[in-house]
Amino acid sequence: MARIRVLVGSLVGFAVLTACLTAIFILFAWQNFESGGPLRQSIFFDVSRGENIGSVAASLKQSGAISSELVFLFGAAWKRLDSRLMYGTYELAAGSSMADILDLLTTPQASAYRNVVVLRASAREARFEFWINQPGGKRELLAEVMAGETWPSEISSTLKNSESVAYRVTIAEGLTSWQVVQALQSAFFLEFDVVSTPAEGSLAPQTYAVQPDSKASDVLASMQEAQTEILETEWLARSQAAPVKSRQDALILASIIEKETAVASERGLIASVFANRLAKGMKLQADPTVIYGLTEGRSNLDRSLLRRDLELESPYNTYIFVGLPPTPICNPGAASIQKALNPEESDYLYFVADGSGGHAFARTYSEHRENVRQWRKVSN
Repeated sequence: MARIRVLVGSLVGFAVLTACLTAIFILFAWQNFESGGPLRQSIFFDVSRGENIGSVAASLKQSGAISSELVFLFGAAWKRLDSRLMYGTYELAAGSSMADILDLLTTPQASAYRNVVVLRASAREARFEFWINQPGGKRELLAEVMAGETWPSEISSTLKNSESVAYRVTIAEGLTSWQVVQALQSAFFLEFDVVSTPAEGSLAPQTYAVQPDSKASDVLASMQEAQTEILETEWLARSQAAPVKSRQDALILASIIEKETAVASERGLIASVFANRLAKGMKLQADPTVIYGLTEGRSNLDRSLLRRDLELESPYNTYIFVGLPPTPICNPGAASIQKALNPEESDYLYFVADGSGGHAFARTYSEHRENVRQWRKVSN
């Protein structure tokens, strides 16, 4: 009987303790939810059609608008607003609390701007897109023009009213710093004041909200700050078997991975090939580094590499020199940085295009030669 009393007492004590801890968590979470947020200046924030509260919470955290995804999700569920997102473009004020942001994103017609202009820069081109957010969350592309071309007259008249338009700059993964600067120079809504090209690899490829007449140098500074934060986060989470010993080398390797494949699922295997080659003291033999040595990142090489290119005396020629080139060869995205520091485990030492957009991997040179033979059959 005494044991039963002790057991019951223990269970009651545990229940009381659990209830107290739960109450403390709810109180802490609610205070955090209602208190001022980390934004130092207002930003534009998009909620795209098809997004759910989880993806929005992750995006808010990544953009620096909230301090905790968990608390934001807790508050949304508590207020029963987690399924009431309104799609559109919003201006989040500096210091906005999570409660303020949630109320804004779930209020009909609260979208700050119906029209969005995006400068979308890729390795091939820079173009401007004019989007409009329709009622019900539908986003429609009304017009797009290449850099240097003239907008249709009906769009030009809308652009004159800057208060009805939000501006974005979207930088694709794999652009060189020179290409990014050239894209910003074409942006009619920015004041171009750049006097030097940022260090290769130092710019984070992603979308940035900008105010009209902002300085291009300030946009570049935001890109550098974002890349520094990404690199530091991934460096702290790196594998013990990471094939590089410094943050700069991580950027260099990530930039090669970025240029070698456009298939996201391959990045880990591409990284493993280079990690294995570095461990064995083999030359990387990466075509993109040779191309960078030829173009210095200022143009695309619109031809195949020639044998004489592979014999070029350049520190970027990884067919001649062992190890990494002296600098990154482009601005890599977060995924490539993560794979450079956490490559998949494999025995692969070679890869070649397979003709379908991906690559065929091989452990031995004889296997690789067969893959090359198959690729030539497909490509001819």
